[in-house]
Amino acid sequence: METSKNSKVPFGTWTVWRLLLLSIVFSVSGNLHAQFSNAQISGLVTDPTGAAIANAEISATNTTTGVSYANKTNTSGVYLLQQLVPGSYQITASKPGFGKIVRSGLKLSTGDSVTQNFALTLGSVEQTVTVTSAAPLISSDQAYDSTVLGNNMITELPQLHRNPLDLTATIPSVQGSGPLTDNIASLGNAAYLIANHGNSYSLSGGQVNGASIMVDGNLIQEAEFNASNRAIPTPDSIGEFRVDSGAMTANYGRYSGGIISMQTKSGTNEYHGRVFEYFRNQALNSNDWMDNALGVPLQPFNQDNYGASLGGPLSVPYLYSGKKRTFFFFGWEGERFWQSQNVESTVPTLQNRQGDFSQTVINYQNGQPVYANIYDPFNGYYDSQNNWVRPQFPGNKIPETSSAGLSHQSALFKKYLALWPLPNHA
Repeated sequence: METSKNSKVPFGTWTVWRLLLLSIVFSVSGNLHAQFSNAQISGLVTDPTGAAIANAEISATNTTTGVSYANKTNTSGVYLLQQLVPGSYQITASKPGFGKIVRSGLKLSTGDSVTQNFALTLGSVEQTVTVTSAAPLISSDQAYDSTVLGNNMITELPQLHRNPLDLTATIPSVQGSGPLTDNIASLGNAAYLIANHGNSYSLSGGQVNGASIMVDGNLIQEAEFNASNRAIPTPDSIGEFRVDSGAMTANYGRYSGGIISMQTKSGTNEYHGRVFEYFRNQALNSNDWMDNALGVPLQPFNQDNYGASLGGPLSVPYLYSGKKRTFFFFGWEGERFWQSQNVESTVPTLQNRQGDFSQTVINYQNGQPVYANIYDPFNGYYDSQNNWVRPQFPGNKIPETSSAGLSHQSALFKKYLALWPLPNHA
């Protein structure tokens, strides 16, 4: 029996394997949603007598994407719908022999865990009771305080550095925005992480630098210094910004005082995009007070932030429609920044250029100036204690030449001296 070493798998077989592998990837990725960033709804379904109804069908439909999430009540009449993408929902409860109840306009935010009970009445499934102004959703299992900022507020609030974490300034329970740059030296090895990423927050009196920061349910901090070590999405890519403070539930951990969480945006059944530019230059700014006092003109300055975002159904014309199934969102942002500034530095005075240091002040003692003493490096003598002593130049002025005809002022140094600017302020 002979076997071929160069046997080939038919093209059709490869195609099947590729499609199978692709489906596995998509099915796995579909289960990789963030554990705590999405919302969930739970509740109890009862009949007119208050008894629990088992196997009642519960579905929640996202009104912007058309994606539905379904489940059934257990033997105790309790249902649970998890991993609901934040947005507006319509919830339906039904069971054969009972009328259907439809509740619409329910707004779920990032990290919500709310309770919604249903009391079904006797009748047929065709009989539908529609509730458009439902009672406020209740988070019965949460004792902490939450503040949620939507995308409109995120994009419309002024942000000088386009950093979403700056939104913490709008939350009353958050204090701090990172240590000052002039204190970096006192922070030790953690300085380059903490100071550069501004993670020195305190939530509701919790430990400074102890808050957890999450994007789509994933921590963006490293374990040693608790500083942000991953890229933070642009403001246009964030659907909701949430701050929870207080005593959190048991599914949260590794935090002190509270949690800052951001949920990235997702596409919907309609295409939506945005193009923006934020521009600043010296014509929009005033001059510095000190520069005005010194007669220095306003320095050139330019800060230009620009970007674009687009989201919608992922569709291939004539082949695949992603509406109510597959969505995409893309966000990009760029920045161009440059600035001129005045530099204050000490340069040789006109007298110093001539070798005259008689008026050079090097210190102050008791409010009196201490002048520099200049000594002859080429001559000297031993004193009575055998110490080498260099004579001081008379009047602290370096002569052009010594008594031996040697040059005291270096010709090479004069070349470098010509490159230094002249003093323009005392």
